[in-house]
Amino acid sequence: MFRRYKKLLAICALLVVAYYVIYRRSPAMVSDDARTPPKTISMVFTGDIMAHRNITRSVFDEKTQTYDYNPIFRYVKSRLSSADFAIGNLECTVGSSPDADWVDGHFAMVVPPSFIEALRNAGFDVLVTANNHANDIGKAGIVKTSETLDEFGIRHTGAFVDGDARRRLSPLILEKDGFRIALLAFTRHVPSEFKMEPPTEMNYLEETTIRREVERAKNMNVDQIIAFVHWGKEFQEHPDYYRQKLWFKFFKELGVNIVIGSHPHVLQPMVWDKKDDSLVVYSLGNFLADMKYKIISLRGAAIFRLVLEKCADGKVSIKTADYDLTFIQKRMTENEETSYVILPIDDFENNASFFSDLKTKNDYLLRSASDLRRLMAAETKGIYESCRGNSRRGSLEFESQYLRMNSTAPPVRIYPSIYSENPEESIAP
Repeated sequence: MFRRYKKLLAICALLVVAYYVIYRRSPAMVSDDARTPPKTISMVFTGDIMAHRNITRSVFDEKTQTYDYNPIFRYVKSRLSSADFAIGNLECTVGSSPDADWVDGHFAMVVPPSFIEALRNAGFDVLVTANNHANDIGKAGIVKTSETLDEFGIRHTGAFVDGDARRRLSPLILEKDGFRIALLAFTRHVPSEFKMEPPTEMNYLEETTIRREVERAKNMNVDQIIAFVHWGKEFQEHPDYYRQKLWFKFFKELGVNIVIGSHPHVLQPMVWDKKDDSLVVYSLGNFLADMKYKIISLRGAAIFRLVLEKCADGKVSIKTADYDLTFIQKRMTENEETSYVILPIDDFENNASFFSDLKTKNDYLLRSASDLRRLMAAETKGIYESCRGNSRRGSLEFESQYLRMNSTAPPVRIYPSIYSENPEESIAP
């Protein structure tokens, strides 16, 4: 009897092994969905793109009477063009008087068409135009900016020439490799003197507008909705509870789990909550600007990189999220003319020879890097600087090393609440 049961158990064991080898391990028995690797789409985002008058003057060629902004972006071009979509906040308007800071009695950020061309050459695919400088020169500026962006093949959303354009461009649908991403742009900040002149329109950060635009996006069979929002307080390192955090909560309630922020002009924390797959970048800082105050951190920013993953069942989630720190280097040429260039900090913090002609060497870039990393290490959650990987230790080690090397250097106030006493005195080169 015992031998009979022993043989029966052996036969059962062989049948189990045979089933596993033949059926479970056979590619023919695996569903197509299980064999299909997830698809991915990559996006990079930058903060405020502002060509102040000094920047525009620095690229003007007297001989040709043209403006060439291309050299400003030469060191970040590869990082922008490496993504499927590069998206930034265009905080200026195209007009005929790019050398003017004041138009009709108020401050205006005006650029020539060649600035848009340079952004295209740098790798930008999309620019959002919902911000407090989009309407600096009125309806003519909205129209000219829209036409110029179209001319150079840069897609855009946020400010619109009329209602038809708004319905066509909001949400802006980004499609690639089976993905359909809806991009929405909103602004909380529009000065009272810059009222929109009909028929031009803009997406304001208000409940009715947000609900309407989000609902339109949901009805367009999209995989993911991303909101790019102009919000918060200027020059504040911490996100404002009422102006940013509550709005992010509202977006999440509507099903918008990814929000990218601009306007404060300084870098603010990023949070990726993997429990509900929600992500917010409160502020990416100044990608390009020349704010004439002695605040080094107005020259620091981040290029934020986001990769979404789409499984065979159609579910889309965040695969990776990281960032690169950047610094706006201002220097004097041999003819004592000012020039500007955006530097990836990880490429230039150890490249002392690049700064050999400056009295301050690379001190300001290193201080900015230390300040930015200290802030991000303390408050950013789930997202890390790409050159340091998934660890906070690298940021803290760098900070300690920098402070040891520069123990005699005066402390830098990261984000002071007041400007320089002399508003005409430029920030340190």
